[in-house]
Parts: sequence; structure tokens; C-alpha cells
Amino acid sequence: MVRESRIGLLCRSATRKGLGATPRDYCFPLQQDAEKYLKAFLVSLQIEFPKTHDLEELLELLAPVRPDVAAMPEGIEVLNPFGVKIRYPGDFPELLPGQEQIVFDLADRTGEAIMAQLQQHLAGG
Repeated sequence: MVRESRIGLLCRSATRKGLGATPRDYCFPLQQDAEKYLKAFLVSLQIEFPKTHDLEELLELLAPVRPDVAAMPEGIEVLNPFGVKIRYPGDFPELLPGQEQIVFDLADRTGEAIMAQLQQHLAGG
């Protein structure tokens, strides 16, 4: 079962309760959630990374050291536009009906995959 982040839980709950949550309200925090997990893993491996919000760029830095982790989660590029473009008025990336679930799932899968690796790393494996 996928472990859902606190951010994901809050966003999904607000959406279900009809609290006026829009893609703008939850896509940016979900992208940030995935980004922070990736950056934490890079730090744990002592891999330096540039100032970026690009999830694919962060995964590329993992490829030489951890190709198994760099290959997941598939489809993470869907989250990328919400890390930067959302910050500027009028440039909100389009999210088609039904794609909300994809955004939630990608953020959750990223967090789950990276936490499994971090726990293994912290346990000395």
C-alpha cells in the first residue's frame, strides 16, 4: 500500500470536502514534496545538486550512482511544471480533469520509493 504524504492527505481531504481546493492549491505542494524527497536522498549519498526544481534533473544526478532509483517513479515529469511555472501569474500548467489522481499518485510513489531507500541507507545497507 502506498504511504501518502501529509501534504497529499491535506490536499486530497480539502478536495473531497469541497473546500475550494484547485489544482493550483495542491499541485505545487505535491511537486515540492517529491522534490524534497529526492534532494534528501541526494544529500544522503553526498551528491551535490544545483539550485533546481526539475525532478528529472535531480533523478539524472542519481543515475550514475543509483540507476535503480533514477529509473523510478515513471512519469515524474508530469509534476515538473508545477514546481516553477505555477509561481508566475498566467502561466499555470494545464491539468485536465482526472489528472489530479495522477499528480497525487506520483507524489506518493516518489515519497514511498525514496523513503524506502533512505531507511535502507540509514540502517547501513
